[in-house]
Amino acid sequence: MIQLNSKFLQFTLTADEAQLATQLSSLQFARLHNELTDRVDKRLSLRLDPNNVAEFTQQEAYLIGQIELLEQLLADAAPSSQPAVPPT
Repeated sequence: MIQLNSKFLQFTLTADEAQLATQLSSLQFARLHNELTDRVDKRLSLRLDPNNVAEFTQQEAYLIGQIELLEQLLADAAPSSQPAVPPT
């Protein structure tokens, strides 16, 4: 039995399957866009504590990574039927 929760499991997809996998329903697109908006809001609300610069830097880097992933997922889905998401 395949363990789907493994972070090391990678699926082999044909080019057609990979293209089909990027297509999102309008509801899926809206959810991902809401997640993106949430992460951007969190990044903008971060406050630098001069006594703990490392924590700020780690939180910001984490949010930037999430933002970039969500932007990529939305951009990959854009050609099908959704508008492209402008970079933040």
